[in-house]
Amino acid sequence: MPQNPNVNNEKEMKKIVEELKILKVKRYERQLQKQDSLRIEYLFNQYQQLKNDR
Repeated sequence: MPQNPNVNNEKEMKKIVEELKILKVKRYERQLQKQDSLRIEYLFNQYQQLKNDR
């Protein structure tokens, strides 16, 4: 039985938020690296896309 796409989007958005929280801690600890910045940008774009698809 397929899941509701909105439920899947919500789950993905929650995963993205959790990863962004981890990266935020790294930022406060001044541990961010170039790939982290790229990851943040990617996650933000993914989040926006999922949010717009709702």
